[in-house]
Amino acid sequence: MKLEFKGVFRLRLRRLRRWRIHEKALRALLDDNIAHGCGGFWMAGSTGEGPILTDEQRDAVARISAEACRNGAVIMQAGA
Repeated sequence: MKLEFKGVFRLRLRRLRRWRIHEKALRALLDDNIAHGCGGFWMAGSTGEGPILTDEQRDAVARISAEACRNGAVIMQAGA
């Protein structure tokens, strides 16, 4: 399988409310960025939030991002 990345990839800050993923706000941010030409996202990385998310929060971010980016690409941070 050949991976092909096109366009701009944004680092996406998490959307938390009381230490829970704010799904509605995260979807709105992703949708807005996609509408303005963003080709994909690097989620939970580079801005320091990856290590503080629980497994459930990481799963939620990955799921929400994949659903929002049906025609784009999502890169999930896997390390600390």
